[in-house]
Amino acid sequence: SEGVVASVGIGHGQIGSSDYRSGRRVATTFPSAGAILEVLAIHHSSRADGESSHGDGGAQQQHSSQNAGNDQQVLLVHNVCLQQDDIDAAKAVMNNVYWAICPLSNIFIHNSLPPVELMRDNALNITVGTDSLSSNDDLDMVKELYCIHDNFRDVPMNEILTWACLNGARFLSKEAELGSLTPGKHPGIVLVSNVDAAGCFTAESRSERIV
Repeated sequence: SEGVVASVGIGHGQIGSSDYRSGRRVATTFPSAGAILEVLAIHHSSRADGESSHGDGGAQQQHSSQNAGNDQQVLLVHNVCLQQDDIDAAKAVMNNVYWAICPLSNIFIHNSLPPVELMRDNALNITVGTDSLSSNDDLDMVKELYCIHDNFRDVPMNEILTWACLNGARFLSKEAELGSLTPGKHPGIVLVSNVDAAGCFTAESRSERIV
């Protein structure tokens, strides 16, 4: 499955994108998370046109508008300082944007979390990750999901599980096989123990893969 993943962690700083098809990496400094969409657009256009993926701001803006409506699936990661204009910029350029949150990594680095309420208000395709051990004490998805539940109590547990399971499969274009317990699919099955009476994860929850 073709896709591009971009790291959008802070309001100012280096933002990188990796093209899974070529293994190519692009990294640039921008004043806002929304500006990465210009680089993704010019990167996609330049690959198609055989041009360099670097250019001035005017060229980037031109490529961005020309590339509006791109159907390639893009995963924007972290989104700690995500604002409404960033969301609007993404939707203006890309039709299939997915938004990964890595809550324990975000707390580890920034001591802050993404604006989950804003993301839900905009009906974004949210996914969940751990990042790496360079910014996390443990790569435990159950702990990530508990962190989301513990900090955003208005989000139902089944919605958080959809972010972690089905939405991840959708980004990878594997939803026909993975992501939910549906006849005809072949997902892995994980048993989560030590949940509360409502079926929500707790600090003591642990996972065990059974299929």
